[in-house]
Amino acid sequence: MQFISTLRNSLAAAVLTSLAVTAHAQNPLSPAMGFNVMVRDNLTVSSNETDGPMAAGGNFIIKGGYQVNIHEVGTYRGTGTNIIGLYVGNQVIFESGNTVKIGNGRYVKIGNLSNTDVSNGNHQTESTRIVKKGFSRDSNPRIELALTQPVDKVPIGEGEKIDFETIYKNFEVASHDISFCSTNATLVTPNGEPITSTQIPGHGQVKVVLKANTVNTLNISGEDLNRIVSIGFSGSVQRPNASTPFVINVSVNGTFNWNPFNFTGIGDQDGQFILFNFHQTSKILLTGQNNTIKGSLLAPSADVIKSISSNIDGQVIARSYDQSGGENHYQLFNASVPGCKETSLPVELSYFKAEANNQQQAVLTWGTSQEVNSAYFIVEKVAMVKPSKAFVRYPLKGSRNKLRPTRLSMNRRPMESTTTASNKSIRMAAVRYSVVFPSLSIPPKIVCFPYTPTPVGDQPSAYAFRTKPRRFSCKPYKAYVYPYRFHPLRRRSG
Repeated sequence: MQFISTLRNSLAAAVLTSLAVTAHAQNPLSPAMGFNVMVRDNLTVSSNETDGPMAAGGNFIIKGGYQVNIHEVGTYRGTGTNIIGLYVGNQVIFESGNTVKIGNGRYVKIGNLSNTDVSNGNHQTESTRIVKKGFSRDSNPRIELALTQPVDKVPIGEGEKIDFETIYKNFEVASHDISFCSTNATLVTPNGEPITSTQIPGHGQVKVVLKANTVNTLNISGEDLNRIVSIGFSGSVQRPNASTPFVINVSVNGTFNWNPFNFTGIGDQDGQFILFNFHQTSKILLTGQNNTIKGSLLAPSADVIKSISSNIDGQVIARSYDQSGGENHYQLFNASVPGCKETSLPVELSYFKAEANNQQQAVLTWGTSQEVNSAYFIVEKVAMVKPSKAFVRYPLKGSRNKLRPTRLSMNRRPMESTTTASNKSIRMAAVRYSVVFPSLSIPPKIVCFPYTPTPVGDQPSAYAFRTKPRRFSCKPYKAYVYPYRFHPLRRRSG
């Protein structure tokens, strides 16, 4: 009996079930709508500036003097004619510091003004100032515009609300897709000797040989990335461009203390064609070397804290951003990076059965063999063909290890190293390069039920995944099934 491994686009399709936007298939940062910095949660500023506009789904926290949109750039206008320089989904928090200046006639949009006063002076003709509620127009900290913005145009109006939830689902899917691309850029020493990303020389100087007219990808761990002191380009393509972008997939779980390396031989404008992708990172600390980061940061699940005085020549896409040094330059990412498809992973099913025990539990037992680099597979639980979008993941504890029965609950978001709920599908881990015979118990909704393969297709099948996805919702698969039966998940047609 053959287990059929997944193509990773099944995961992407499931995540995008409720989304109409598919911009990640081209430019993965296009959902940012021309914002230099976009965060889903809070944006905190303490020092220095951003060339372009900034957008926060949460609060804008002022801790010092800062300048926003100092160049005549940006595209988002909401429903009006003026470009928005600062978009705040919730509130402005006036914590400390002096003035945040919004340049070049840009507007400000704020979702919650309950703690805020907006002043255009006594005659309503002076430059707009936004201060803490009950404080004078000249008080600090404050936001100060370079023009008079009508007071009734400061609140986020009908049709102007940015859908950060949808945008960030697109960012997460794009980041996930890009993370599956294999390394195809060639790393070499200064003498031209080819090396891998795990062979960074002690002096830290490397070069990249780019392949023309394709997306060039380098997969590297955070530890190895910090070993790089400088990167230059050699070969026929001397710098990245729109048809030959350079993507660095940085593999880091949890917190990453990043010491940025120095790009040699390229300018600020070349940052438009370089992308740092942090798919699994939850926090990025830019606290070390003061080298300019040439390129955009795609870190939709990470809190980015930047205290170094160097600059970022690109966009910042993060969960939150706290800046106390340096500048963010308006070099929008400008290349197509569609992501990659996972190679199929063959898995042999030794056996699969479900038996009822005396505690009215269905005990699933199965075995796999000939697995190659897989992390888990999926088995589907069907209830009257009305599946839930939640799922449960059972982390494997070892070969032939029995997992304790787990109390099920509905619609909880899956978390790392924990088990969550499902009425739809059950995700079971598999061990790499080994034969696995795990067992688990699941309280059924009826007294007991046997395992019955789906009567559709030649044989039962399942999907194998190489990594652990986040925020995944299973998409219903059409099949003729018996109510309350377990069967392996079928291959998705097309």
